[in-house]
This record gives sequence, structure tokens and C-alpha cells, in this order.
Amino acid sequence: TQAGPIPDDSETGLTRTFSIGPQRRVEHALLRFSASHPYRGDLKITLTSPGGTTSVLAPSYFTASPTGQKDYDDWVFSSLHFWGENSQGTWTLKVADVLPEETGNFIDAELTLLAAELLPAPAFTSPAARTGGVGEFFAPQAIKFPLIASVAVAGA
Repeated sequence: TQAGPIPDDSETGLTRTFSIGPQRRVEHALLRFSASHPYRGDLKITLTSPGGTTSVLAPSYFTASPTGQKDYDDWVFSSLHFWGENSQGTWTLKVADVLPEETGNFIDAELTLLAAELLPAPAFTSPAARTGGVGEFFAPQAIKFPLIASVAVAGA
């Protein structure tokens, strides 16, 4: 995937995908993002998981004073919207320039998912099913949150 122009005044925008192999339970998604644009408020940036959940990382906005509000230079966006989802599959970044006139370019992006191992559902025993005892106590294992995937898309 490579850098490219972001279509102006278009909800369709530009899309880039990230392919994630390991199956993990997502806790946190981080997107490092770069784009050049004279007015970054024109851009709406969304991330969609393989399960179909969409998080708006940056909504478009208008202000009468755009001074100093250009470009995204290695900005890091974060989202908890994907909490508990399976990480495996294709993640989609969409950048839409929803306001007319100024135009911009996508430069690059890197998706980092912080996730935990997918654990099997705990098994419980009903107290009614046991004779003379109480239900079994389930103690969850310690869960580590390793960095499981870091995938970048960039221009040539």
C-alpha cells in the first residue's frame, strides 16, 4: 500500500488496510498517522475492525481560524472501541476529506494493537449438581498485554 492523494469533498475518501494474523483479544488500538493537508479539520479519520466496529479517530470540524491547523505529522490516535474483539483479519483505515477546496495527501500510517491471549471460557459447576459441596471457584489466569501487531502502510 502506498501514499496518495485524498479525494477532495468526498465521504468515500481513501482507504488503506492492515492484515493481522494472530488471534488475540484486543484491548487497545493505536494508529500513528501522517497526512499533509492545509486544513486538517477537513479530514475525517476512521478505523474499522475485521468484526465491523468503526471508531472515529478524528471527526471533521470547521473553524473560522485555521491558522496553525495543518497536517498530521506522526499523530498517534488511540481507541478502546474494539475492546474484546478478535484481532485477526483485515483492519481498514479510511481518510475522507469531507469539505471542499483544500486538498491533501496521505503519507503513511502504522497500526499497533495491544491485546491479550484468547482464553477459553471458564467452566463452572453448579452447586445443585454437586452432592454436599459448593460450586467450584474459578480463578482467572494472569493476563499479559503484549504488543501483538504493528503493521505500517507507507508511500514509496
